[in-house]
Amino acid sequence: MRQLLRSIKDQLTPQVWLAPDALAARRADRRGLPAHDPGADAVVAACTAWLCAAQDQSASADGGVARHFSLLTGWATSYPETTGYIVPTMIELARRQDNDELHQRSRRMLDWLLAIQFPDGGFQGGRIDSTPRVPVTFNTGQILLGLAAGAHEYGDLRYHAAMHRAAAWLRDSLDADGCWRRHPTPFAAPGDKAYETHVAWGLFAAERVAPGHGYGEAGLRQVAWALARQQPNGWFASNCLDDPKRPLSHTIGYALRGVLEAFLLCRQPELLAAAASTGSALCQAVGADGFLPGRLDRHWRPAASFACLTGSAQIAHCMFLLYQLTGEQHYFEAGQRLIRYVRRSVAIEGPQETRGGVKGAFPVDGDYGRFEYLNWAAKFCIDANLLEQDILKARRAALAADLARLGIAQGDTLFIHSSLKSLGYVEGGAGNLLLALQEAVGPQGTLVLPTYYMPGGSIRATCELKDYVFDVRRHGTHTGRLPEALLAVAGIHRSVHPTHSVSAWGRHAAYLTEAHHRAPSIFGEGSPWQRLVGLDNAKVLGLGVSMGPVTFYHAVEDAMGRAFPIQVWSERSYLLPCIDQQGQRHEVPLRAFDPLLAQRRIDHPSRSDLRNYFVTEFQGAGLLHRNQVGMAACWWIPARGFHDHLWRLAKDGVTIYATPEQLAARPQV
Repeated sequence: MRQLLRSIKDQLTPQVWLAPDALAARRADRRGLPAHDPGADAVVAACTAWLCAAQDQSASADGGVARHFSLLTGWATSYPETTGYIVPTMIELARRQDNDELHQRSRRMLDWLLAIQFPDGGFQGGRIDSTPRVPVTFNTGQILLGLAAGAHEYGDLRYHAAMHRAAAWLRDSLDADGCWRRHPTPFAAPGDKAYETHVAWGLFAAERVAPGHGYGEAGLRQVAWALARQQPNGWFASNCLDDPKRPLSHTIGYALRGVLEAFLLCRQPELLAAAASTGSALCQAVGADGFLPGRLDRHWRPAASFACLTGSAQIAHCMFLLYQLTGEQHYFEAGQRLIRYVRRSVAIEGPQETRGGVKGAFPVDGDYGRFEYLNWAAKFCIDANLLEQDILKARRAALAADLARLGIAQGDTLFIHSSLKSLGYVEGGAGNLLLALQEAVGPQGTLVLPTYYMPGGSIRATCELKDYVFDVRRHGTHTGRLPEALLAVAGIHRSVHPTHSVSAWGRHAAYLTEAHHRAPSIFGEGSPWQRLVGLDNAKVLGLGVSMGPVTFYHAVEDAMGRAFPIQVWSERSYLLPCIDQQGQRHEVPLRAFDPLLAQRRIDHPSRSDLRNYFVTEFQGAGLLHRNQVGMAACWWIPARGFHDHLWRLAKDGVTIYATPEQLAARPQV
């Protein structure tokens, strides 16, 4: 009812009271989430810069981080609670970047927190200028995360002492049943809070720095209490700031993270099972585009129309942790959908106040942090992106190791045919596999992929399309996800051809693609295939594909010309217009394959005999190299050796169109 009343009020309230920036943000968000994902690197950098600005621009100018930037009122005063758990994120960024400035910022935050700690060890709730100023359990637990990180990183005895005071205060104020009730926040609805598992996490962090004081045991008792509120479907009762029947995804994320951290401390399997129950339910609640309702009822049904971006980022991080702990792919996939949604909401250009900031809600006038960019939202966004990057980097390393075992080396030039599906699950999908291939060949290597575009479905049908003009600047490809991923890479080179355009990255990319539109035929002199044969360390690579769908075969057909045993091209010739990167128009010659030959070609499903023959032939010649990459059988053949051996086979009457009788006439050893 309250949500309904707010919706009615919003519709009836005149909009003129909003500041121009707030009106503009609301209008933009009502048009929908931007389609472009800036990527993890850009968003982490932007969010980090925004947090630095939030520290510098805090209205209280004290070393803490401003709670938010509001489109209505500007920068807020510092927020002790979230400044506390921003510290570990800032330290992690400083380590990864070897950035002394970020270390200095972390210490400024820590020194400010030490200055405002109560003598008994607790910390206040709310902003630094909020009243009443009383010690609060939840806020103390979040600040404890920062104190523990500071004590571990810097070894400063002041940080150790403050950590012990806060941890002991929390340990000793825990009720006998495992619930904290003595120091509730005055800034949320009264009642027990299951999400204080996130406070228990602070105790786990202190336990790791200084074991033997009972901090971890106290935290585990609280988690056990919270799990008694977990329903069979994974949903937590008593788990919201203000509406336990419709908890925020933010507090759901708090509760889930605390349970996961409890498992990481003690490795009790029932804790992981409890976290997995909640995580699996959340996977089902995440939309295909990454949208997660900002509130969810006890049946995990949407209870709000906005996304709480803080909760989405927190839960994305939890999904990545669950993936690491269980190996179950659906967690990683859900985490990626969530964090991509958050990334798409982040502006990486524009005014300092909003550039890199993460809104409380999407749309910006949703019922959480309305018209505000929240410091903890930026923190959780950074954390989730860093963990996603770590997982992807580990998988790239595994793929690179598989490629090295296959025989792919630094400096290689690879013409790649691929089936991503056959490789099995690849974290990060085609983009991550592409990065692994780039790392495998190194800065002196080259990757070439078929980015063919045939809107007619075949060469002949495309040639006969009315008014068709291939434009290298805007046309995509029909050849799969890995070629699509390469087209999205900045600085690649793409050949100009109406049906068989190829794209390349690396040392020889320009050379391989520059003259395709001047070649007399698709695979003729000057084409990427003919130029590939002349390069040292050039290889034809099959990732998860058989030796059937390999266009390199046709290079020999065009190179041999009339000496090739059979006529593979139709007699009719076409000239198709193409537009290059500079907008210049070219007329490109083209002929279609004889459609009857396609029925007996090596890539036809019925020609397993021909594919097996070629495998045996190239293996016997010492040219075929095979191993597994991911879950798929893969292979490569040296391009020059491939070309020369195909030529010899053709002179013996064996081609990729050979009949069973022709194969039998040339028996293999």
